[in-house]
Amino acid sequence: MTCMTLSAYSEYSTQKSLDSGLDQVHIPPGGKEQVNLSQFRWSPKKECIFALFLPCASEKPYYRSSTHSYFHKKMDELFPAAWHKILQICTISEVIGIIPEDLEDKILIENAQLYWYEHYPAANEGDVERTKYWLSNFIQKYKFSKNFAYLTSKTFRLIVDIPEMNIFPQNYDSRNPIFEFRRSTNVHQVFDELITDYCNVLVKRYQLWGSQKNSKSIKTDIINLIQKEKSVTYQDLKSKFNKKKGLNLALFHLSTERSNYEGGIFLQKTGDSYLFINAIENSNMFAI
Repeated sequence: MTCMTLSAYSEYSTQKSLDSGLDQVHIPPGGKEQVNLSQFRWSPKKECIFALFLPCASEKPYYRSSTHSYFHKKMDELFPAAWHKILQICTISEVIGIIPEDLEDKILIENAQLYWYEHYPAANEGDVERTKYWLSNFIQKYKFSKNFAYLTSKTFRLIVDIPEMNIFPQNYDSRNPIFEFRRSTNVHQVFDELITDYCNVLVKRYQLWGSQKNSKSIKTDIINLIQKEKSVTYQDLKSKFNKKKGLNLALFHLSTERSNYEGGIFLQKTGDSYLFINAIENSNMFAI
């Protein structure tokens, strides 16, 4: 089947919506079934250590919907841009399963004839149990360090009610799910937790570096210096560590500007100076 272009998809989805009529229900030819992600040769990027699950939306691709667009806007505000790559964002659909955001165009536009749908979870169609099974399989297969879900729909919260999931918001008014999804304090909850958890990952990494070969590694020395001075230039570092090998390699691993080696990490560069990402500076992580 020929891959569909964006303009062709727009015409196709409009016509399908009209064909669905007042019921607004259309199921793909293959029925309710988890999309086979392996056919797209998909796997999470190595720097994605956390998975973040969102509910599906009527507009597709989902990332273009008002709810997902709002979530991404808040993510840009609340979560350091250099750390976005540690998150694998996925959408939960009761019709086509767990869809990684980086496959949405491929699945929902280019292959719309196979996967386009209009539907809302139904209590009497086994949607909760079926989708929970797909979600559990996805989590078991890809084994992220931690899994998060942000949703305010009662039905979708039943779907993600599994032991491996950290569900947000933790306290909200379930009578108004759309409003609660967009409530700023609710979004803060999930990103505050993500920042805390990633800082804990970095603490362990920092401690590991410090214990290498029974002496502090150059990476921990650099961090300690910047912690004391707040901001240092490359010349400062070169002067301080001119007798130590590996300065450039250490900066490569520490700098979010260049590195994806370990999920890109501590330092951001402003002009000629290196300094901590604000989330690290504000977390007091080195006091732990």
